[in-house]
Amino acid sequence: MVALNAALSSSCELGFEKYYEQLNAHVHACGPQPPLLIIGNSGIGRSLLLAKWTQLHQEKYPSSLVMCHFVGSESSVGADAILMIRRLTAQLMQHVTSPPALTCNPVRLEEEFPRWLEKVSSRLPGGVVLVLDSIDLFQQAELHLKWLLDPLPVGVHVIASVNEKTCPQSWRQWATLYLEPLSKKNVKELLRAELALFDIRLSMEDEAKILNHCQTEETCAPLFIMVLVRHIVWTLKHEGQLTSYLDTLLTCQDCVDLYVCVIDKVQSLWEIDDVRQMMMKVLKLLYVSRNGLNENELLALVPGLTWPLWTSMFNALTDQLVTKYQTGLVMPAHLQTSKALYKFFQTEIFLKNCILNLCVFQRLYARGRCAELISYWQLIGADKTRMAQAYLTQTKYMEEVLNQSNLNINISGIADMHELAEPLKRRALIIKKKTRGPRISTGQIRSIDPMVQRRALQLEELAMGPDSADLAHTLNELGVLYYLQSNQE
Repeated sequence: MVALNAALSSSCELGFEKYYEQLNAHVHACGPQPPLLIIGNSGIGRSLLLAKWTQLHQEKYPSSLVMCHFVGSESSVGADAILMIRRLTAQLMQHVTSPPALTCNPVRLEEEFPRWLEKVSSRLPGGVVLVLDSIDLFQQAELHLKWLLDPLPVGVHVIASVNEKTCPQSWRQWATLYLEPLSKKNVKELLRAELALFDIRLSMEDEAKILNHCQTEETCAPLFIMVLVRHIVWTLKHEGQLTSYLDTLLTCQDCVDLYVCVIDKVQSLWEIDDVRQMMMKVLKLLYVSRNGLNENELLALVPGLTWPLWTSMFNALTDQLVTKYQTGLVMPAHLQTSKALYKFFQTEIFLKNCILNLCVFQRLYARGRCAELISYWQLIGADKTRMAQAYLTQTKYMEEVLNQSNLNINISGIADMHELAEPLKRRALIIKKKTRGPRISTGQIRSIDPMVQRRALQLEELAMGPDSADLAHTLNELGVLYYLQSNQE
């Protein structure tokens, strides 16, 4: 409901009238009907179309039960199909007398949901309309939504939207409604209407530049125009002129590139580097959060961030449609915003460096999170062979480092954990022999700096957990060292 209201708050609905007729025809058709699939790219207005049509339908046909679900992002709670089915089932149960207890069994929920649709639709004169937005973003969408492929009960009509690039083939057999990009006339109308909200009128030359640039499907999307307008307004407010910077903005070929440009410009607003770093940390935290973070959490997670400083950041980011405030949480404003943050922070490079860290690898494996580790490699486009080769290369590098120092790293334990890493284990044994020998002597212990040994103990506990045998061995060596130095504290 919150997502529906958020979509309804938008003033952009140019050209939607031509789609309303087809949506109305679908829900008024007699007999069992397969879902109607609305197809379009991100930012083209799929969510907005569904929200506006839902509002009009409920006003005109109050006897019809309209149930909505807007997924949001792939990582959000809204992307859990089972939770959606459970919520919708609870909503259907309100229309029967003495409903049974709502089960928490996922299998039963999926099996019983079509029966509940049939039972309730037969009791309501207007039937049941199910509006599902961005169903391709559901986790294991085809598995949990396979009931959509079966004949739906009479009186039940489903309208669903998907991204054209990620729509499963099995869904393309349904009746489809393709959303078209804005026409040049609509782009001009939207541009002027959004600027008028801020009492700004562009010169004929600048307006012509924008209209000449917005000729592709990506640049004619409503979201692209609205983000561009917000950034133009913000730039004029802070810099007083636009012409030289407008040329830079118009090199962006889609909304993700435009958001990257916007984020880069906004973070340059603060002259103090520490403040810019705080803003970057805020954006990183929002990107990795599942459903966003509340303001108190952000203040606790970002050292040095104060309320006055956060207020300035939030206003700047929200004015640019980078973030939004919804249900008491701050979150990325759009799926395209999250993609832009991923691109802006060059996440693939940092992610690869992180998962190549042998201590990170060992810790994830020890906690049974191997699938998560593999999914990270898949995210950066690497298969198992390339993953194994990357770890072998990293181990070879560690060998070179160990040949020049007396670092004590448990590579043998790490090698045991990887199914393709037998060469890793053999190399680790050689390294261990070079650095420590078969057994460490009392003389060797005496020569170790206690601070180095304590740091090694901390790192081992962090990487391997408090119950590791190697951790106990290091702790014993530290105790011997303190005993030999007559340090009883």
